[in-house]
Amino acid sequence: DNDPQSAHGRIVFTGHRENPLNADIYSANDDGSDVQRLTTNGQEDYQPSPSPDGSEVVFVSLRSGTSRLWIMDSNGSNQTEMSTGSSASTPESAPRFSPDGATILFDSPRTGTSQLFTMPAAGGEATQLTHEATGAFDGSWSADGRSVFYIEGLNRTLIRRIVVSDGTVTSYVEHGIDVGQPACTDALCLVVTGRVSSSAEIVAYVGRSDQHPNSVV
Repeated sequence: DNDPQSAHGRIVFTGHRENPLNADIYSANDDGSDVQRLTTNGQEDYQPSPSPDGSEVVFVSLRSGTSRLWIMDSNGSNQTEMSTGSSASTPESAPRFSPDGATILFDSPRTGTSQLFTMPAAGGEATQLTHEATGAFDGSWSADGRSVFYIEGLNRTLIRRIVVSDGTVTSYVEHGIDVGQPACTDALCLVVTGRVSSSAEIVAYVGRSDQHPNSVV
């Protein structure tokens, strides 16, 4: 099981419980009880993100031939591919609902390099948020929804913060090691390190520019 996110007392996550070769999306209570399988498609479904009110889940699916954004009700009904304004052959990944539920953040290489985009949760044309020469990955919202934290660079050593309203970019962590999936506040940044190895860990950078993270798991 991986990719866990929660809202309104329920966790959504990616699992291989029915087929070890095919990922599906599941939900459960925060204590792990009442596990429900939400997708049963023959192609992989993964990276779910619940809306803040728990009514919907946005996720990534390969059912159209490449990774695209889909959305469904929290019980798995009404699974629908989202229209983001890009070609159906352009991959998209890592969707995240904003704290107010109005906007979806995601990754896409539609401009030639992976960048972060935002779009209305109801669907519609996406707007490019980042313009990093070496790419931007794994975006996550600040608690107030005004900023987005993300990984910059192909070597994944930089964690940056961008203000959504005006595009101001600042560095949060400059000495990471293969970091990903940041979840940050002004005081703390949790990340996964060593994502491509078998020794991945969750670590915490405490305060901006912390060069000596603390192991959490």
